[in-house]
Amino acid sequence: MSASVPIIWNDDVNKVEGHLDDLAKWQRPDLPPGSACWVNGMDDQIACLRFVCPCGCHGMGTVPVRPGYGGAMWNWDGNKELPTLTPSILRLSDCKWHGYLTKGVFVSC
Repeated sequence: MSASVPIIWNDDVNKVEGHLDDLAKWQRPDLPPGSACWVNGMDDQIACLRFVCPCGCHGMGTVPVRPGYGGAMWNWDGNKELPTLTPSILRLSDCKWHGYLTKGVFVSC
């Protein structure tokens, strides 16, 4: 049975204090699972989606939606409020969550 977690827009997802090479800084126990924000690139255009893992582990993930912001890039439907990204998202660290973001809802595989 797969779990569904609606996206919760919260700019605090992108507020990380200290050095990001400290893995503990990539944990956000203060934010609910599914919290997310858009992150702009140098040209002030949306470059990626940063989110708190919907599984509840509190790990943060980043999904690039434009070239040049990571090795891989996801297709984004352009909807800022209820986004759909393809293909699926697989977190390679922490919990290894795997699922989809479809119409603003994280759905586990």
